[in-house]
Amino acid sequence: MSQKDAPIPEQLQQLGRQLLEWRNSHAPRSRLSEELWGAAVEVARQHGLFRTAHTLRLDYMKLKKRLQTAAAGWAA
Repeated sequence: MSQKDAPIPEQLQQLGRQLLEWRNSHAPRSRLSEELWGAAVEVARQHGLFRTAHTLRLDYMKLKKRLQTAAAGWAA
């Protein structure tokens, strides 16, 4: 079974629901809170960068940069 066919993990689904609620209650193009970005970084560490960005409809490069910054902070 490829990753594309694999079921979406519950943690990723839950964050997706939180993001949907946030998007429905904020103006388009509003900045995501640091809390939501932090949660997305955690999920990306566990389930992969592409899969997380794609499933949550987040900017891949922004998530990648945040993931790299967080990893540098953990390594220090």
